[in-house]
Amino acid sequence: MIRDSNEMITYTGAGISVAAGIDDYATKVKDVSITAAEMPRVKDWKDARPTLTHRVLTGMYEAGYLKHWIQQNHDSLPQKAGYPQSCLNEIHGSLHDPGNPVVPYEGSLRDDLYAWLHHWQERNDLCLALGTSMSGFNCDSVPEAAAQKFLQQPDAVNGMHKGLVIVNLQRTPYDEVSSLRIYAKVDTVMPLLAEALGIADTVRPMDHAHVFSPAEGSVVEAGSDMFIVPFSSEAGEHQGSSASGGKADTAQTPNTVWDLRPGSWVKLTG
Repeated sequence: MIRDSNEMITYTGAGISVAAGIDDYATKVKDVSITAAEMPRVKDWKDARPTLTHRVLTGMYEAGYLKHWIQQNHDSLPQKAGYPQSCLNEIHGSLHDPGNPVVPYEGSLRDDLYAWLHHWQERNDLCLALGTSMSGFNCDSVPEAAAQKFLQQPDAVNGMHKGLVIVNLQRTPYDEVSSLRIYAKVDTVMPLLAEALGIADTVRPMDHAHVFSPAEGSVVEAGSDMFIVPFSSEAGEHQGSSASGGKADTAQTPNTVWDLRPGSWVKLTG
């Protein structure tokens, strides 16, 4: 299914971060759950490290299989695994990004991220739902639409859309309409998937710490601490995320130069 897809996305929930020591809010009996015994504990969420699932998904992106990641969590573990921000929709907000604060249960999703979500809801041809019970959030329309597109094809087996694959220990409302349903821990399934795809050797080991570096072409001059960013100083927002599927169109995007040299004045808002 994955090899036959061209626009595969993943839709992930709290279950993929449990092995990093971050609680799964949807599990009502956390202390006696099947994952409780081996779950590490982090005193500070900033100390959490990417799980096997985060690392395999990053490897799948780098190998060209995964095109986009819709992340319900706030923990920034995909970025710590080396996954690019330009292909990551943190639809419910981020603990690390003051420009994308965590959305409360009764809050509203950010307009541009919501539009981006629907862009990929229509564009994808396979959706991997990992570690999520899909318990009724607005963004659950993504896996639901994937399942319906598969079922509504004249020839579902040989159709263009491959449908919805769910890997989760708990039941979900979409189990019966999924193309493939696996009741297992995501950290058990994903390394096996990496082996099957032939990318296991490229998946970064658990002790690997990703080192962030400026995007290619963004440094004004080597060692200058001046950077070109696709950001409109007038509109006050990142440009091009919705229309181009998440990557800014640099030919049409107004750029801003960030001068971060010692002695420069910088105004931070958020």
